[in-house]
Amino acid sequence: MKIQNIILIILSIFFIAVLYKKYQVRLQKNPNVLIVGTSADYPPYEFVNTKTSEIVGFDIDVISQIAEHLNKKIVIKNMPFTSLIFALLAGDIDVIAAGMSP
Repeated sequence: MKIQNIILIILSIFFIAVLYKKYQVRLQKNPNVLIVGTSADYPPYEFVNTKTSEIVGFDIDVISQIAEHLNKKIVIKNMPFTSLIFALLAGDIDVIAAGMSP
């Protein structure tokens, strides 16, 4: 009975270590890239330019200046407004560039 408990504990520790390592690898991002989440449906702050299909606006200009000051490139992820905070908390994005007022 004791041997089974010891084996179970060892396997449990191994399983937790594998999950921890897998989670750590997922969190490693390129330190030179700032992933920006926005909801491009609120002109003039952020919207999609119909001619170039590029996300532009005041918030995008501000975050571009911040990234330039930090010597980072930006990747903009357009997503529904309701998912921005959850994406930030989950680590899918680094910063939100959208009108976040009550």
